[in-house]
Amino acid sequence: MKAISNLVTAMIAATALAACVSAPEPVSAPEPVSGPQRYSGVLLIWFEGQSFRADGQTEPWAFGMSPEAVRELGEAYPEGYAPSVTHTTIVVDVEGELRSVHPDAHRYGCFGGCYDHYLAITRVHEARLLRSACEPISTQMYFSTNGAALDAQAVAFIDEAVHEARKRACNVSRINIIGHSDTVGSAARNLELSEARAGAARDALVARGIDAALMITEGAGEERPLRPTADSAAEPINRVVEITFEAPTGETP
Repeated sequence: MKAISNLVTAMIAATALAACVSAPEPVSAPEPVSGPQRYSGVLLIWFEGQSFRADGQTEPWAFGMSPEAVRELGEAYPEGYAPSVTHTTIVVDVEGELRSVHPDAHRYGCFGGCYDHYLAITRVHEARLLRSACEPISTQMYFSTNGAALDAQAVAFIDEAVHEARKRACNVSRINIIGHSDTVGSAARNLELSEARAGAARDALVARGIDAALMITEGAGEERPLRPTADSAAEPINRVVEITFEAPTGETP
């Protein structure tokens, strides 16, 4: 009986030992995917948080940037540009290290979005800001009698219009510049004055880096006054240049 008891005890011990040997090892978290990664023709999107959408990916990745990459990316922005409250879209060619985000990272919720991957961007090889559609940006500037020179206020109006177009990254397709005059003097002289005024505005825009090929310049003389008057009326409202930036469509990659 004692022998049987010893056998049963030995069998139980052997079974327990076998169970210990055959038990699977604890499953460890997968090693993060790492190594240099290169992406070309992708979209970098800014909104509430920061995310990076790689070419062919349906879900965005979280990202961070080295100081050098930040500097290189900054060169893609036009002077005076300010990201809008919705998002900024840039076509980029970047290099970095891609890592999987461990599920435990979202244990207490998602801050700035739930992302499965994190891309540490170390180099920006090329970046181009995608321009957007904008409502027309218009401004007017006024001139002295028989004058075509821009005064300080006219220059300020031009600067403000240019700043607004750059700040909103408008995809400007055309800039209409129309000069006018009052009815003092001959119609021929007033046409000449209106053309000179429009030309002064055009030159100021070119000096600020705006492409002259986008501009359509016209002198209307005294024929299309903003405020109709009798002949020989020195109406300041009619000694004006109207500038309108048009950006009716957004740019696509």
